[in-house]
Amino acid sequence: MAEDLNACVFTGNLTADARTKEDGDKTIARFSIAVNGRKDGETTFIQCTLWRANGVSKFLTKGKKVAVTGRVNLAQWEKEGQSRSSVSMNVDKLHLIGSPAGKKEEKDEWDSPF
Repeated sequence: MAEDLNACVFTGNLTADARTKEDGDKTIARFSIAVNGRKDGETTFIQCTLWRANGVSKFLTKGKKVAVTGRVNLAQWEKEGQSRSSVSMNVDKLHLIGSPAGKKEEKDEWDSPF
């Protein structure tokens, strides 16, 4: 039987600084990104979990543009008679893109000087 594929790529801006938690020798970062749609006001918010955030979590600040690749999850429930849903992602790869919205472009410390 063939396996199904659950892989997604999103680019967006962090809605707040990442929340981190130490678990033994690894750092777990949780953050949310806002992904703009094609129409004005069309924004999707993705809750993200990066399981090996050692060294990168300090760069996950509000407004920072990122690209994430990973597996998407959809949670659905009812609250007070209303149907609710939330999209989340287990991040396999994370790429930092540029600087936070509205700020001057800065080089990340691991960029090559050439």
